[in-house]
Formats: sequence, C-alpha cells, structure tokens
Amino acid sequence: MKKFIIKSLKLYLFAILFYLLLLFISGRFLPQPLKPNLIYPKSGYGMSEIRFTEVDTFKQVDVLFLGSSHAYRGFDNRKFDAKNITSFNLGSSSQTPIQTELLLRRYLNILNPALVIIEVSPLSFMSDGVESAPDLIANDQADFEMLRMSMDLNHIKVYNAALYAFMDRAIGENSIQSKTDIKNYDQYVSGGFVEKSKPPLSKPYLSSKEKKIIVNEKQLKAFERILKELEQKQTKVLLVQAPVTKNFYKSFTNNHYYDSLMSSYVSYINFNEVLNLKDTLHFYDHHHLTQNGVEIFNDTLINILKKRYTFF
Repeated sequence: MKKFIIKSLKLYLFAILFYLLLLFISGRFLPQPLKPNLIYPKSGYGMSEIRFTEVDTFKQVDVLFLGSSHAYRGFDNRKFDAKNITSFNLGSSSQTPIQTELLLRRYLNILNPALVIIEVSPLSFMSDGVESAPDLIANDQADFEMLRMSMDLNHIKVYNAALYAFMDRAIGENSIQSKTDIKNYDQYVSGGFVEKSKPPLSKPYLSSKEKKIIVNEKQLKAFERILKELEQKQTKVLLVQAPVTKNFYKSFTNNHYYDSLMSSYVSYINFNEVLNLKDTLHFYDHHHLTQNGVEIFNDTLINILKKRYTFF
C-alpha cells in the first residue's frame, strides 16, 4: 500500500511538471491558433501594461474610474485635470465586476479616491468574466488576488493564464510597450486614458438582432461586494452607463429593467438617455466614442459632478 501511494504521488508530480512544461513551451513558442486554451495578452488590448505600471506612481486622487474599454476609452484624464480634478483610470478590456473587485482590493487604499466612478455596461454584467481575466493576469500582479479571481471564474483558460503568469514573472523578461500604437490608432495618456484617433463611422450603425439583458449572478454578487466595501470605507460611488450608438442601445429589449436595477443600488446615470450623439460624428464603432464624443461626454459628466459633489 505504501509503495502504491509513493508511486502514485510520483506519477502525479511528473504529470504536473510535464503539464507546466507544455504550458511554458506553448506560451513561448506557439502561435495563438495552436493554443486556444492559453490566452496571455502581454502588453494588453488597451495599453494595460503601461496603465498597471503607472498606477504605482500615483498616490491620492479625487476620482477613480473602473470598467471596460468604455472606461479607459471614455474618461479622458486631461479633461478632468483641466477642471482641477485629479483622477486615475483603471479600466481594462471587457472588465466585469469580478475584475473590478480584484483591482479595488489592490489599489483602493493606495489611490484613496473621494469618488469611484464605475462604468456599468450591460455587456459586463452579461459576461462570465473569462474573456477579460487574462488581460489582468498578463499585465498586472501575479498574487493571491489573481489566484482568488481564477478560482472564482473556474475556467481552464484562466487557470492556464495564471500558471503561465507565475512562470513569466519568474523568468523576469520585461517588455517595453510603446505609448503609441499607430496600427490601432491608439495613444496612451498619463492617468490611464487611451485616445483613439480613428475616424467616425461613415454611416449610421444598423444593429444586429435584438437581445435581452440577462445579468450573470456571479457578476451581480461581485458587484454587491464592491459596493459594500466602498460603503464601509465611506467612499462615494457613481455608476455610469457610457453612451453607445442609438441602434445598438435599442437592440437591448429591457433597458428599463437594467436602469431600475442599477438605480436600486447607488447614484446612477445612463448617458444614453442624457446625450443626443450622432453615429457619424461621435462613434468610431457601434459602442466606442471618437475623441469628439469623449469630450462632449466628459464635459457633461464634469458639470454634473461639480453640481452634485461638494468636494470638487
């Protein structure tokens, strides 16, 4: 019996080491189509590597932005700086409340914001969070919070990315990401915003099929934990739904339900009901603003903040 146990342990150990070796080789040498279960976007989809490196140089800010690409492409730090409002943008591609919770655990006490603005796209609450996890795993810290998020999501792609992250950090090879991505029309702005210089849509966006907003229960629970933590720290919270093209917005059949849900928690503004933007002037795709659109959106938001909060 003892020999059997020892033999089994040796076999398990060999299998683990062999799997880690295959994972390392796949991550280093195979093209993405040949490793579908290992997504490791080093440098990130939206300048994530620069953002998560720069955040360590910031201390206290007035406003902390969180959310998906609607956040890091929608809240321009320069507009807020011009009004003497300091800020940092911790948005990441397809970020869901599960990733938002991780980022708050890491950076809330460091940045100590007076106000947290969370961009709450329905898409983020409909997602399982698997797509957005590798971006944070590859470009931010490899720590206990990363493991906790991986176990919460419980998906092979997330586990593989987490394991590979530890090996990647152990090797210690640092890439240097440029703040300008000419191919994708991107320019990183200090504080986390990414300016897109892509031209607007040439014609109004015609949406695909209608869809119903069905909130993922895991995301809702993570969201509620976030709000509870911020309440305990007596940090003000504002939920914002960023503007998208009219037809894309209308393709959601139960927007009223979603607005009611968000409003039931804390202060919430749906800018699709506030602004009257045009596809061919203010959007470069069906749900992202051009810089012209960003400026209109931010000017309106700043005016609201100035009226609503006395600390600005």
